[in-house]
Amino acid sequence: MFLYLIRHADAGDADPTQWADDRQRPLSEDGAKKFRQAAKKFNRLVPSVDVVLSSSLVRAWQTAKILEEEAGWIAPKRFEALEGHGEGEVIKALKPYMKHERLALVGHEPTMSAMVSFLIADDTNRSIVEMKKGSVACVEIDSLQAGTGTLKWLLTVKVMREL
Repeated sequence: MFLYLIRHADAGDADPTQWADDRQRPLSEDGAKKFRQAAKKFNRLVPSVDVVLSSSLVRAWQTAKILEEEAGWIAPKRFEALEGHGEGEVIKALKPYMKHERLALVGHEPTMSAMVSFLIADDTNRSIVEMKKGSVACVEIDSLQAGTGTLKWLLTVKVMREL
């Protein structure tokens, strides 16, 4: 299986005067624009996936919807395990989806980097990769066992826009 781990696009800084509940913080105008440009080009590398699982926090959900609209991916499904839970909870919740060949997760830091670190190095105590806002990591896995995945690539929004 190819597992695509996507960190939500840029949402600017948390600002409690605008969003008392940070779960409601949307993508910034510039973040959405750049990710739309990237998603259009990213479609050339990954034209489709079988399932898109996303956090329902506004900025992650907007990122998943951009992938649907611009990359032509299928509509996202809410995946509660990506809403502030650690990689252990995400791994448990992914088990029913292991039959798919291409699975995408759209979420937040530190979970996205921790997932990559867990899958490729069985290490979540230090950062193995840096998942910048809007970046996508492709990890090839046969199981959800720690340290058994292979990082195929990691792309930033800037690189995707240049594809």
